[in-house]
Amino acid sequence: MNKTLEEDQEARARRMLLRSRNRSPLPAAHRPEPAPATPPEPTLDPAESIRVMVNLQPLCVRIPIAAQLLGLSRTTVYNLINDGELEIVKLRGSTLISMESLQAIVHRNGASRRGRKRI
Repeated sequence: MNKTLEEDQEARARRMLLRSRNRSPLPAAHRPEPAPATPPEPTLDPAESIRVMVNLQPLCVRIPIAAQLLGLSRTTVYNLINDGELEIVKLRGSTLISMESLQAIVHRNGASRRGRKRI
């Protein structure tokens, strides 16, 4: 008798499995609408997200950033500071270069080279 009870339970389990596989999908009217595919938003640090929202530009940058902005090495930027061509601001131990000073050196050197002919 135990064998027939076990066989009966196995048969029931097989029927339930077959029913779950053969179920038809819901009619179109009852299907949930898929969520629109949106690309994930890039994560920004809080300071960067504020700059993006308000479109702020930094007033000063540190020397490595100034070197990147100018396309020069850090050593060249330090030489420009020592020659007095770039103005620095010392703030709590940090050496900063104003954006105005960076723009001014670009304009000064751009204006002096305009009159020259390339060979």
